[in-house]
Amino acid sequence: MAASASASLTSLATEEELTLTVKWSGKEYTVRVCGDESVAELKRRICELTNVLPKRQKLLYPKIGNKLSDDSVLLSELPLKSSLKMTMIGSRTNYEGLGQADPLVPVPVPLHVKNIDLINGENSLCSLPLSKELFLDPSLKTIDISSGSISVLIFCDTEYAECNYVNCYESASRVFEMDIKFHYRTIEDDIIVDQVDSPEIVDDFELGQDEAVDIKDKEVNKQKLRRRIDQFKIELKNPCRPGKKLLVLDIDYTLFDHRSTAENPLELMRPYLHEFLTAVYAEYDIMIWSATSMKWVELKMGQLGVLNNSNYKITALLDHLAMITVQSDSRGIFDCKPLGLIWAKFPEFYSSKNTIMFDDLRRNFVMNPQNGLVIKPFRKAHANRDNDQELVKLTQYLLAIADLDDLSVLDHKNWEFFAEDNTKRRRHGFDPLDPFGNITIKWDLILAGSGTNNLRISIYNFQQYRHVDPPGWKLNWAWKGEEVIWSMQGAEATEQGNCSAFQSAVNPPHCCEKKPVIVDLLPGAKYNMQSQNCCKGGVLTSIKQDPSKYGATFEMTVGGSVSYSEFKMPENFSLGVPGYSCGQAIDSVPTKYTTDGGRRWTQALSNPFQKFNFYFSITIR
Repeated sequence: MAASASASLTSLATEEELTLTVKWSGKEYTVRVCGDESVAELKRRICELTNVLPKRQKLLYPKIGNKLSDDSVLLSELPLKSSLKMTMIGSRTNYEGLGQADPLVPVPVPLHVKNIDLINGENSLCSLPLSKELFLDPSLKTIDISSGSISVLIFCDTEYAECNYVNCYESASRVFEMDIKFHYRTIEDDIIVDQVDSPEIVDDFELGQDEAVDIKDKEVNKQKLRRRIDQFKIELKNPCRPGKKLLVLDIDYTLFDHRSTAENPLELMRPYLHEFLTAVYAEYDIMIWSATSMKWVELKMGQLGVLNNSNYKITALLDHLAMITVQSDSRGIFDCKPLGLIWAKFPEFYSSKNTIMFDDLRRNFVMNPQNGLVIKPFRKAHANRDNDQELVKLTQYLLAIADLDDLSVLDHKNWEFFAEDNTKRRRHGFDPLDPFGNITIKWDLILAGSGTNNLRISIYNFQQYRHVDPPGWKLNWAWKGEEVIWSMQGAEATEQGNCSAFQSAVNPPHCCEKKPVIVDLLPGAKYNMQSQNCCKGGVLTSIKQDPSKYGATFEMTVGGSVSYSEFKMPENFSLGVPGYSCGQAIDSVPTKYTTDGGRRWTQALSNPFQKFNFYFSITIR
């Protein structure tokens, strides 16, 4: 009975809500936490209020000592009471200008130094005491120390770099010159919640099946998830789409090598990222979930061109504040990404049956292990980006399983061994050597007149190995309005159709069909009927076989009894080649053209009322 009562009291203590006051930067903040949460969770709550990242926080309370420095300690183990006041020391991360400037570039900052030791190998040459404040200058690469007045300039940033003395020597003029080697750290290193010490070794682990199930089913962890659901709001960037499955993606080492350095962030982007997102967007809504701050997530995804890409849309972004802390008997306390948060926020769209998460850290989906796939980490981008095919293979896998009713029954550990003759993969026409091959058709407005529009249509075979053989392409579509084709160059309609409505015209329209079928001209067509890059009989080589013959272009004048502003984008496009399926038409920027080898460029028109600058992709079914 006594043991039972003691256990009950312990349970009440861990579930009790504490209202703490945190003093920082001259202000007081009220923070509410529960006893079953850790110091890491307390710091996360403080971050929500102050924007000071957990790794930058130092909590001070005399009666507790240094226990608040251990993020894994549960608050129920500390002598905390409601209305307790503690002090937080820490500064916000400065993101100003990072959208344009390289975040790896050091800047001059003040440095307080007491002495400098000059070391050559294992021999200490001397130790110079200093009494003045030193300033860092990123323009210098050596330290000069003269015997008279001491002046030291160091090339590094104390906040984001570490300086290692390599060697030094004494010149004839009694001036010590020292070469310095620097190991740079990015701002992101300070904001990753689950930071590791080594850039090469990820401290991941695989829990035993029984322990993983125990963590997922523990009531204390379910309570934490319920609190996170109540506290965290997911801001949608684009609407959830009915009938689509959900793909949740990590950033660091999954989409981006955040440890390597480069002048341009695109150099650290995982190969085929945009092709991967474009392909899977047809079947999946996409959310990004990173163990960093939201500002950094938005910055990095913006730099990589993910947030405003016309080929796909990101549904939502989640950061470290959406994570929860759990405890393992064998591995201690760690953070994870509970998908239950998303399912609770959007139950009409997503569930365990239609969700899959990619992360290079297995522990991040310990609350939903059946929905997680461990992706191979993308490290050392400069050395590995030419050979990394992970996103190519994962594209095939995602499209192969997209028709399944329940993704949670799959063993994602064996994703690479998924049957290659799966019907879904055949439907999408994936070739392992050419996973993103397609035929793209681009419409551009060249000239807008009174009731007529001159259009240029370009067809590009971006497949590496597949050709369009004779009898060639037969492009067709359906007009939404009463449009007719007045004239064509470089191609022709197979049927003129009934043009009786224009019998009074001096020259009748070229085609009045509601669903025109357009074919390429044959080689040897009359010169006045040709256009640039036409007249191949509809045959297209692959882009790899012959880059000069993989495209075709024709022009047409479209008009009718309607005004220019009433034209609408056509629908129901088809290439007219068996086995190919058209994607959705997408608005695009006007194309630039040259006719003299690049000396002069002309550009298609852009108008707020026109609907003709668009493109769509065609893939094998």
